[in-house]
Amino acid sequence: MSRMWRDPLNDLTRPLALVLAALMAPAGAMLGLVLAVVVSDRVPGVEMVVVPTLSLVLLVAVATWYLVSLRREDARMAASLAAGADELVRGEVAGTTVPARVVQSLPDRSGRPVAALGGPRAERGRRVLATALTPAGPRRVAALVPDLGPLRRGSPVALALHPTRRDLAALDARVDAAALAAGDADPRWSGPLPTHGSVTGGWGPKLVAVVGSLALFAVLSAAVTVTTGSEPVDRYGAAAAPTT
Repeated sequence: MSRMWRDPLNDLTRPLALVLAALMAPAGAMLGLVLAVVVSDRVPGVEMVVVPTLSLVLLVAVATWYLVSLRREDARMAASLAAGADELVRGEVAGTTVPARVVQSLPDRSGRPVAALGGPRAERGRRVLATALTPAGPRRVAALVPDLGPLRRGSPVALALHPTRRDLAALDARVDAAALAAGDADPRWSGPLPTHGSVTGGWGPKLVAVVGSLALFAVLSAAVTVTTGSEPVDRYGAAAAPTT
């Protein structure tokens, strides 16, 4: 399961597909049960609830795993952000400064002071998700920056990319307004950029997960309902049968 979170800022295709499949499992199981009861010429037994019950267990298990994994990834990211930002600001590692645009900005709840490269230290910080024009191409990165003013969605910033922590960056306050404007005018911004849709895989994997899970559990539920059902009793025929 750890492979699903290899690049959580840029690829959530598999975790989301698994969650969608689990969400559709009970619906598929109930659909198969109802269709089997309506179409087949058999009376379902108590075994008909096996697949719906298993689908609910699967849903609870996947939902629990997803929530626990999110908390673990958030804690990992928070610790990595703090360590990576300190390494960059103190000069322990040399970062590559690139133009970026803010996607989301949230308060950092750790309460620790935060500094930028060549800039002042603030008593509070913000956790920023940004799209950065990295040498390998546009990708999303996270940065822990000083809380010195509002950072709205789309705001241009200069970020120093961490050399070994590919998800992390720090604010580079050494870049002046002219260089910041030049970075915001970079022609690469007109090319394909990461979006919430692309990060989660687009419509294709989502539809495959939804339709595949629905069909699989519908077939399983219908098969169990039909194979474990009993022959119907013809009460009218039995009542009309001659007695000896």
